[in-house]
Amino acid sequence: MGVVRHIVCAMSGGVDSSVTALLLRRRGYHVTGVFMKNWDSLDEKGVCSSERDCEDAYKVCQDLDIPFHQVSYVKEYWHEVFTNLLKEYEMGRTPNPDILCNKHIKFNHFYSYAINSLGADAMATGHYARTSQEDEDVFQQRHVAPPPQHVFRDRFEIRNRKNNSSQPLSVLFSYIYILVI
Repeated sequence: MGVVRHIVCAMSGGVDSSVTALLLRRRGYHVTGVFMKNWDSLDEKGVCSSERDCEDAYKVCQDLDIPFHQVSYVKEYWHEVFTNLLKEYEMGRTPNPDILCNKHIKFNHFYSYAINSLGADAMATGHYARTSQEDEDVFQQRHVAPPPQHVFRDRFEIRNRKNNSSQPLSVLFSYIYILVI
């Protein structure tokens, strides 16, 4: 992977993705915010609609003075995540839809959109964010060139061949992890 300059940040409208975009911007990256619509809010009567989340994400991007885009993966989510969830329930299993969402939506469709359509060098999200009260220093994990796959492939099972939900190593090397410690 070359020099990372342009990062597409998945924006949910929440605190974690907003802070991720802010930290990346402060570190000098060109950040583009993208809101992913993965569910059709017309199918539900919930209080927190995707329209409100999208508005919040848009406002954050305006405040940070970064470009904002919206993309819909409603059909993809339905066919690649939700229908599988229903099939698993019918078989008496309780799957975690986040695993399939990560595999098909975040690290496939969204990643391809960020790299191919928006010309990003990497993508970031606020998912799996953690906070600490110890210190206010911000660190970003350095990107390193992926090691030759044979180095770890035989010693450690980086990709579980039995578990199709695991991600290929190449995708993870263009994903930005922000560490706040």
